[in-house]
Amino acid sequence: MRRLSDSLLKLARVGWGRREPEPEPVDLSDVAHVAAGLAKPLAEGAGLEVSVEGEAAWVVADPVLLEEALLIPITNAIQHSDPGQTVLLRLSGPSVTVEDRAGGIAEEDLPYIFERFYSGKGPSGSSGLGLPICKDLVERMGGKISVRSEKGVGTTVSIGLPEAEPDA
Repeated sequence: MRRLSDSLLKLARVGWGRREPEPEPVDLSDVAHVAAGLAKPLAEGAGLEVSVEGEAAWVVADPVLLEEALLIPITNAIQHSDPGQTVLLRLSGPSVTVEDRAGGIAEEDLPYIFERFYSGKGPSGSSGLGLPICKDLVERMGGKISVRSEKGVGTTVSIGLPEAEPDA
């Protein structure tokens, strides 16, 4: 119930009376490392690691909203991964992917994962609000989000943002 209440409060902030993004040039690597650091206690409590690798670019984004957007797939990956695994944030230019080797998302659920309150066909313990909130945050910053997943293999959430001009 607490998780649902927290998600509903976030949804209310994102949907109505929401703060407009304040875009600025941001080092994507810095924000990814901050988000990974914030998730570290949760990951350690679950017997997991959170790791960041790769080279990132400067992007145009709101650093607070970007951090919030990254925490959603990181938290999802932690909740669905088995102890001993690593949640990986892979940086590549103006994009970051959050990868896990957890159970994956069933193919029949993939078309609906960005719909509010959709939590899949089985018991997931999810409110169905995380990825819709993440998508809204990313798109409000001019970015794009996509998800690839294979049941029994894992999930990759990719977030791409506008690259900052070199003289910004």
